[in-house]
Amino acid sequence: MNTIDTWYDWEELVLEKNEISLSSEQVIILNNGFGVSEDLFFGIGTTSWDKKKRKVILKNLKIERSTKVSCYQHLKLYRISDENQLKLVLLPNNYKEYLMNQVSYVLDDTNKPIYGASKIHIPILRDENDIMIYLRFFFYNVAGRHGKFYVLNSPEEVIPLMEISIKKGNLDIKRDVKKEEKQLEDYSKNKDQNDFKIKCKGLTNYEQDEIAIENLYMVFKGSLFKADATINRKDGVVSLKNEKLVVEFYSV
Repeated sequence: MNTIDTWYDWEELVLEKNEISLSSEQVIILNNGFGVSEDLFFGIGTTSWDKKKRKVILKNLKIERSTKVSCYQHLKLYRISDENQLKLVLLPNNYKEYLMNQVSYVLDDTNKPIYGASKIHIPILRDENDIMIYLRFFFYNVAGRHGKFYVLNSPEEVIPLMEISIKKGNLDIKRDVKKEEKQLEDYSKNKDQNDFKIKCKGLTNYEQDEIAIENLYMVFKGSLFKADATINRKDGVVSLKNEKLVVEFYSV
C-alpha cells in the first residue's frame, strides 16, 4: 500500500457475496429511464438478473470508504472496483442513497467534479487540519498539464511521495539516482514536523471569502516545492501562487 492509499485509510464495506440487489425501480432510476445508458454503478461490476428474487444483481464489487477524507458534511469518498477497473466517487454518506437520488461526483483527474461537489456541499474548513485534508484530497485527484502536485505535511512523506511522483509521471531520470536518493534521505532527516506546518490567514474571518495558506510543501516532477495557496470557502476553488523550488532532487 502506497503513502497516498495509507493517507486515505480505506475501509472495506462488507457486501453479501460482493453483490448489491437492485429493484426494477432502482434500475430505471440509475439508467435515467428506459433508454440505453452506461452500465449500473459507474460501469463497474457484473450485472445479472435473479429470477427467484426478481432483482437485478451487481456482482464482483468491492466498495471501500475513506475514513480520512471528511471535506463535506453529507458526502464521503468511495473507491469502487471490480476485477478490471477502479473509480473514486463522492457519494452520500450512505452510498445506497445514491440509488434513489443519484447524487454522485466521479473523480476524473479534473477539478470539475470536486468543484461541482463544493458548490453544493460547502467544504468543511474549520482549522488547519481541515485545510490540509481538503488540499491533499484536491491535489491527489486533479492533474494539470504537466502532472500532479503531491501535497505533504511531514518529512517522512518526502521520499515515498517523490517515488510516486516519478513513477506516475513516467519521468526519465538523467542524474545519479543513488546520489540523489542519499540527498533526499539527508534532507528529510534534517527536517521536523513543524517545518512542514501550513500557516493560514483569514480562517476565522467568515466575511472574507478566501483563506490564504502559506508554507505549503509539495512534490512535483522529481523536485520539492513550497508555495502559497488560496481556497474560496464558498465554492472550494483552489489557486496556487508563488511556487518556489526548494530542492531539485532529480533532473528530468
